[in-house]
Amino acid sequence: MSYSRIISTSEQSQLLEPDQLSRLEQAFRQWTAKAGKGRALSRNRILVVFLLIRYTGAKLNEVLSLDAKRDIKLEERLVYYVGGEREAEDRREIQISRELAESINGFLKLAADSPHEEKDIEREKKTDLQRPFAIDPAYVRRQFYERGKDCGLDPKRSGPEMIRKARGLELMRNNVPLPVVQRLLGHSSPNLTASHVTFSEEDMRQVARWFVEKESGRKTSARNAFFGKVNSLARGDVQSLVEIVTPEGFHVSTMITNSSAERLGLK
Repeated sequence: MSYSRIISTSEQSQLLEPDQLSRLEQAFRQWTAKAGKGRALSRNRILVVFLLIRYTGAKLNEVLSLDAKRDIKLEERLVYYVGGEREAEDRREIQISRELAESINGFLKLAADSPHEEKDIEREKKTDLQRPFAIDPAYVRRQFYERGKDCGLDPKRSGPEMIRKARGLELMRNNVPLPVVQRLLGHSSPNLTASHVTFSEEDMRQVARWFVEKESGRKTSARNAFFGKVNSLARGDVQSLVEIVTPEGFHVSTMITNSSAERLGLK
């Protein structure tokens, strides 16, 4: 599978690998844990901004413009990103993990419980509980670069844009179909790879939800996992012959038990 629709070849060599992303996340967490009095809210905010970009692939300005009441649905574990004009058709739904939802919830509770905390130096005003991430993007980038240096990375590789692109590559390496990755990242341009197989809105939600749960649990191997659309399903007395068409146009056939076909909801 080609990743060129997400990033250019020259950029790919600059992107963070999974172990480097993990080191960077650890650097953010350690920095947050060391926050002194009057700094806990500010550092937790930056940590959650990082986690949102790291695990949802959002643009920095999309995270900073999140409306806590309208765009964050923690019970459903959903985050909605919208375009610059905040029009309904630009709304993009992203499934998040339980751990990320808990991190967001923890920060929002901290913000609500700290009305008298010192003013944030980057904004010189108290936290807006409805727009909790509305801070200076230049300040956020500086913190990203500093955390990159903390774990021995080139600061240019630890910026929000590079983390977003690294997330896209990470998803594709984990066999998430290209149309789903494009949807998650908010790409609107058509892709030749996606023309082989089309995915409905519900298809994309199910695949995104499956990957988030798998990534969070990390209990199963993805070596034998194939994403695609069911092209045909021939049932026998005991087994069913299933043919799947992958996003690249390959046909994969396999025999499974009828009970497995029913449990998987294949059709």
